[in-house]
Amino acid sequence: MFGERILTYWDEIVSDLAELIAIPSVRSEAGEGEPYGKGPAEALQWFEHRARQMGLTVHDVDHRAAHAEYGIGET
Repeated sequence: MFGERILTYWDEIVSDLAELIAIPSVRSEAGEGEPYGKGPAEALQWFEHRARQMGLTVHDVDHRAAHAEYGIGET
């Protein structure tokens, strides 16, 4: 089921992945709000923006990482 259903979004997935990996995100000199440098910060911001566009809840972890949540589970 899931394997077939995900194919509906295949072109969008590949397009998003191409956009994300096109960002040169190699670690460089840290800056304000950019603990790993400008490129990694740009990639992280891209991810957060895209996840919000998809209606997901995004949690940033001190500009070092982020995760997106879908749905509500037990707490």
